Amino acid sequence: MPLSLCVRSERPQTGTVTSFAPDIPPSHAPHTGTMQEIAGRTSKDRVMFVSLPTGSPSRISHRTGRRSVNMAHLWEVNHPYYMTEGNYFQAGCHTRYQTWQEFADEFGDSDLDYNWFVRWDWLEGEDSGAGSYNGDDYYRHAVFMLQMIGQRKAKLLSFEVSVCRADEPAILEFLKPRWEYMKSMWEPLASPTVEAGHVE
Repeated sequence: MPLSLCVRSERPQTGTVTSFAPDIPPSHAPHTGTMQEIAGRTSKDRVMFVSLPTGSPSRISHRTGRRSVNMAHLWEVNHPYYMTEGNYFQAGCHTRYQTWQEFADEFGDSDLDYNWFVRWDWLEGEDSGAGSYNGDDYYRHAVFMLQMIGQRKAKLLSFEVSVCRADEPAILEFLKPRWEYMKSMWEPLASPTVEAGHVE
């Protein structure tokens, strides 16, 4: 049975998903404030209506069938709050790396159970204390921060990596399996549940 999805949001990167009967037109989808609406149709006749605030990037990390809407770049995301580097209870728990490859050589194939990466932040620009993008994708102006929990030893570690925008594909390949691991830690909340025509 075809399914229509509507993603609505008051802020970029956030939203709720609600399913609608296939015969309800997109104009009846709920809106909050002034929205831009994007509609995508897959080979299985599933229709996804995406509503985002005017002026926000029209990218979300949602994939349906063969077609998808592009995900935001890592440097376009601002995560809430912050996490202090290192470990409040022990010195020597923050490590700097000059390149992404240097970091990947040490942690690229690290065990997911022993090395639980719980947060990352791409920092660039004056507001974050990093350099500004000058148009050269290979200029290391940015800093990629990661926080990790060593679950077996109850140890908090952080890492600071000098990166450029050309590093993004390699960083994504590192993050993807760790995102899947993160979701497994939050089951069943991490998996959408369908009940009475509603997707939470």
